[in-house]
Amino acid sequence: MLLEHQRKRLISKREVSRRNSYSERSIHRRVADDNFPKPVPLPGEVRAAFVEQEIDDWIDEQIARNRGTPASPAAAGNSAAAEAAEATSSAGHAIVIARGGAIATARTPSD
Repeated sequence: MLLEHQRKRLISKREVSRRNSYSERSIHRRVADDNFPKPVPLPGEVRAAFVEQEIDDWIDEQIARNRGTPASPAAAGNSAAAEAAEATSSAGHAIVIARGGAIATARTPSD
């Protein structure tokens, strides 16, 4: 998580590719499919750049998901809405908060 006095840094798609081993084309597809952080358009340029901290957090999330461990505190804080969470209401309904904050309920089996 960045502190207020820290500045965010933009990095190129080539640098993102180097950090995560995806080809630039694969990164483009993943962004289009909402499976990767979105780039920031650069004013007066044809290209865009990525926010370095968002890429680092995404990489931390992938490692955590693969190893079944919690993501770093910074990554967990930035992706809370993207994580799926489940709870049970007093009426016996499962409450699921899905990616993007959509909420759905379903009746849970009774004992």
